[in-house]
Amino acid sequence: MSKKIEALTPEQFSTLLEERNSTLERLIKAKETSINKAPAGAIRIVQKNHAFQFYLKLRKGDCIGKYLPKKQNLLAKQIIQKEYDIKLLRALKLEAKIIQKLCKNQKRNSPEQVYFKLNEKRKLFTQPVTLPDEQYAIKWNAVEYCKKPFYQDSPEFYTSKGERVRSKSEILIADALTRNKIPYHYEFPLQLKTKNSNIEIHPDFICLNLKKRREFIWEHFGMMDSPEYAENFVKKQALYQENGFFAGKNLLCTFETSEHPINLKQVELVIQNYLT
Repeated sequence: MSKKIEALTPEQFSTLLEERNSTLERLIKAKETSINKAPAGAIRIVQKNHAFQFYLKLRKGDCIGKYLPKKQNLLAKQIIQKEYDIKLLRALKLEAKIIQKLCKNQKRNSPEQVYFKLNEKRKLFTQPVTLPDEQYAIKWNAVEYCKKPFYQDSPEFYTSKGERVRSKSEILIADALTRNKIPYHYEFPLQLKTKNSNIEIHPDFICLNLKKRREFIWEHFGMMDSPEYAENFVKKQALYQENGFFAGKNLLCTFETSEHPINLKQVELVIQNYLT
């Protein structure tokens, strides 16, 4: 949709690493607790035909162990799980240590920090490979394009910014995007391929997730109780998929009927889950 604005997108894996580290820490704590509560000993497993027999080893150097009757299968499974948990715990702690070290180093020495650590005078004469969010948003918003024309007798709807849109629902979406400081283009022309030719469409909104530098098409389908309108929606959805746009990945869709109009809560949920 928009041309490349910066040479290097902001690093995003530190957030994923921090989420992974939080999960690891929870697992480490849980496994340490379960290991401490688990029964003592180790289990030797012997398979005879299609059945398994369990032998409990309580002393170091005991290679045979004491046979456990079937009624003690639960005890055997608890000890087998403990043996797995002990090995798992070592791997969890090693990965957590590596991630913590990597996160610490990334915060200190990331490519972005090279620019941010410059004094303000030098920043004025330096072109960073990764732009600060504010500068990126300015350049992204500066793209010039032609919107679809309005018919002469079309009703007039205006957003809080004074931008003309086609419905009250689009006012709701546009104003919510503005409040949440989400850059967007209204009815930006988009070239899509069909089997026989290329066509130009104008999605309701193309929105920018500024932190991730990802663009999303946001289409609002406002008359889903009309069979003809619903049929057009199916065709448009198929066209998007043929061109690599999929719901939840880079295509956001909201819907309403005359009995179930879209509301602000729905709009805010889409924004918080995909655009912030």
